[in-house]
Amino acid sequence: MDKKFEEVLEAAYVANESKDNSLTKVKEYCHIDITQNILSKMTELKLIVTNERDVFLTTEGNKTATQLVRRKRLAETLLAGTLNIDGAKMEEIACKFEHAIYPEIEESICILLGHPTNCPHDRPIPAGKCCKVKRTTIEHTIKSLTDMKSGEKGRVAYLKSSNDNTLNQLHRLGIRKGIVLDVSQQFPTIVVRHGDNEIAMDKGIGQDIYIVPHNQ
Repeated sequence: MDKKFEEVLEAAYVANESKDNSLTKVKEYCHIDITQNILSKMTELKLIVTNERDVFLTTEGNKTATQLVRRKRLAETLLAGTLNIDGAKMEEIACKFEHAIYPEIEESICILLGHPTNCPHDRPIPAGKCCKVKRTTIEHTIKSLTDMKSGEKGRVAYLKSSNDNTLNQLHRLGIRKGIVLDVSQQFPTIVVRHGDNEIAMDKGIGQDIYIVPHNQ
């Protein structure tokens, strides 16, 4: 999603928390200049509903906004409470976190912090799935693709090989950091899916792909 849209969604969420859905209040909380073009495109995408005065989140818009706010406030809590970074620097880093952090890392941070309910500004942190089941252990570990089971999926964390030919082959196959792979089979060759593409490789190649598994 366009980062500008994410900024507006977050601002609309915070404005709603203050019981003021006016466009003026949303603009006050937003870090970017909210133009009519941005509002029109977000309305077309069914992220918001607007009139001449107010901005309201749709169900889909609220879902995305909640995730963004959760990530930012978790990041603020981590930075202030664990790393002793606060003030403007905390805000700057947290703003980058919310747009870049992966869901599995978000969950791990929440568990590490003990499922905090409020950020350093004493604003509520939206609960995640890990909070609702009171998960206390971080289940995500990075492991080689060869250690994944058929039916599992995960995000590529990094590629590790001292052989340039192997890395080039992986890039030709479309394997890169950040993509999600579904493991279809492990024997006799490894077969994974990425979107509509099915990719086959031998185990010598697969062992150089390191994955962060997703929850099943």
